[in-house]
Amino acid sequence: MTNNIVRLRPTETVKFDHDTLAALCASEGQHAETTITNALEEVGTLISVIGTQGGYYEGLHRSCTQLRRVADRVGMTTIHDGAEAVLNCIAQGNRVALAACTARLVRLGEPKQVGDWTMQQTPDTVA
Repeated sequence: MTNNIVRLRPTETVKFDHDTLAALCASEGQHAETTITNALEEVGTLISVIGTQGGYYEGLHRSCTQLRRVADRVGMTTIHDGAEAVLNCIAQGNRVALAACTARLVRLGEPKQVGDWTMQQTPDTVA
């Protein structure tokens, strides 16, 4: 009998809500780029912190709540949904699902995915 262990590394594109971005750009005007850049940096930092929090549920809850808020501000729907999934797992006490959802959220912050955070796919009304 052969035992093979396969490690799955799914990839997922980080998606933006273009209406939220357009509204942010309209309200922030010339400061929108700085606001978005700062939010992206904060998202990256929070995801990095989340990756180190493991079983520290209070810190994980606090970081995911903050991450969800920042993601909402700039329309990062995939990040918002990932943070929401982690919060739901904490609330339900589901450690197995928590590990999977936390891993997904951290994976969304990896360099390959971070490259997808660029605004190359935004509509003309946002840029």
